[in-house]
Amino acid sequence: MRLSSDFFNAKYAMEYNRVMAVAAAEVIVIHSTDQAGMGFICKYRATGLSGDMDFTVSKRDYLTIAKLGEFDLTVKSKKITVKSSKAKFVLTDMVDIHVEEPETGDMESLSITPAEITDGKEFIGYDKTKVQMNGVTVFPEGIIAADGASFYIKYKRSGLKGKINIPKESLQYLEEDAVAATDGRVAVFANGNRMFYTSLIATALYDPTKDEHKEPLVTLKLNISELLAAIDMVKGYTKAVKLQMKDGVLHVKSSPKPGEEDHEIDIVVEVQEYHGKALCMRMDADRLKKAIRGTESGIIGFTKTNVVTHDEKEDVYKIAMLYASKDTEVVA
Repeated sequence: MRLSSDFFNAKYAMEYNRVMAVAAAEVIVIHSTDQAGMGFICKYRATGLSGDMDFTVSKRDYLTIAKLGEFDLTVKSKKITVKSSKAKFVLTDMVDIHVEEPETGDMESLSITPAEITDGKEFIGYDKTKVQMNGVTVFPEGIIAADGASFYIKYKRSGLKGKINIPKESLQYLEEDAVAATDGRVAVFANGNRMFYTSLIATALYDPTKDEHKEPLVTLKLNISELLAAIDMVKGYTKAVKLQMKDGVLHVKSSPKPGEEDHEIDIVVEVQEYHGKALCMRMDADRLKKAIRGTESGIIGFTKTNVVTHDEKEDVYKIAMLYASKDTEVVA
């Protein structure tokens, strides 16, 4: 059979790749999967096929075929012979690997986009016991990602009646223009002639926040880039940082844990607005950065237990927990 590498897009190659050519339908279907619940199904219009063909190749062999341009391909006795004008390859037909389309039930369409699903991916945790933290939960009112100490929550009607949890490993494959749907066990993302599917995590997150987590007692307005730079400087010495308002300016200080060198770092960041009587808190530097990064308003809030930012336009909350410390002081 005469074929072209145009059908073999390296972007969609996975561990196992089943190629099915159906001459009567003038179509080539390539189903690529990792055999762990994720895969791509791509359908291509193919006129002039000389016959039907069905074979399965590894990711390495698929990527080799994708480089050949025009070539002739034959399958016999579990061997795939590929000949181009300059090369010949004899590859193994992995026919014993069963690559089948996932079974799906009645599907619900999602009104949120793949971009909205992936926006909070840096907040996803990894926990062998609390597996619900290993993905992005979509619930009727929005999206949640969390690692147990920091949370990303976007409020927007999702179109779902229940909840699903999309594993973080699948997020890298979501395409911006895809349309999402789910039956509660599998989520599919269709985009033209391509469909990506992923099995779902059985347990989903719930919205752990209460009003007091989102309504700050103290707020600061400042240059976020300057604060991030100060945190990075301190982070070179300690994993935790201490923020303290004093004499109308914000001090970003080192906060060494036992076993860390006791360097004394104190960087001043100018504050444009300050609403509150007192602020002194400690927290993990990386989680603080996640919570404030991308905050266009420059406004950061503090409760007794959390730092919180709120993008009012997108209705997104980013929340990170403070360390329990005897010198913590957040007074409105």
